[in-house]
Amino acid sequence: LLMLVLAVAPAYAQTVPVAPEPKGTRINLDARAQAEVDNDVMRATLFVEMEDTDPTRLADKINRASNDAIKLAKGFTGLRARTSGYSTYPMTEKSRIVRWRSRAEISVEGEDFRRLSEAIGKLQAIMQFGGVEFSVSPAARARAEETLTQAAIAEFLRKADLVARSFKGSGFSVIEATVSAD
Repeated sequence: LLMLVLAVAPAYAQTVPVAPEPKGTRINLDARAQAEVDNDVMRATLFVEMEDTDPTRLADKINRASNDAIKLAKGFTGLRARTSGYSTYPMTEKSRIVRWRSRAEISVEGEDFRRLSEAIGKLQAIMQFGGVEFSVSPAARARAEETLTQAAIAEFLRKADLVARSFKGSGFSVIEATVSAD
């Protein structure tokens, strides 16, 4: 959910030379525009966990599984794949290390949800599915912010004109404006 806020407040900054104070009635207005933006990026996390008494052999098995999964994921056009986590820790019994456990994660993302779902299905032959999340791409966010900025400014101008007419004024001057995205 994106929301843009256009707020107007009087300017109180000290400048040299000091400009004369504007005449007329000073009114603070704000205008907002908001819209729901569809998620257009899907990101899946997959992982592999293994144990072995030999940490070197374990690292080799984990790395091989991760590399195979990354290679498989990159075979799907339009998807981006990367390693996203790796951990190794000892398993102990009576304060002695008896084996090692490792976990490696990869992240696969893309805008084609069907293709990513297919990739997840294939990757589960190598790794376990950890979860999926959705987000708005930077490009879609920028487009939405531009549209909402225009809408918020138009709403501000409409309100300012209404207020000026209601106070029997002939127009208005903007002293200060702030445009922000939430």
